[in-house]
Amino acid sequence: MFSRFLQKAQVSFRRIPSQQPELARTLFKLSEVYERLNKHLESKKALTEAWNIRGLVLEGLDQRPAEELEESHFDDCIEHWSR
Repeated sequence: MFSRFLQKAQVSFRRIPSQQPELARTLFKLSEVYERLNKHLESKKALTEAWNIRGLVLEGLDQRPAEELEESHFDDCIEHWSR
């Protein structure tokens, strides 16, 4: 059920270019849900997309691998973008 809310949110955020940081965070959270549901391929895809979007928003300022990212890194992304 939680994954449906996140899926709807990411569809909405995709429609609004200025919401890329929120899209990245939503995809990250969706990857966590997929991982808990043992949907490893979907989890990896969502995490990779979240990582790519985050990199664009931060303009390459943080090069850490996707597997090292935590929710706080996406919160930082939103704060960076909103300045």
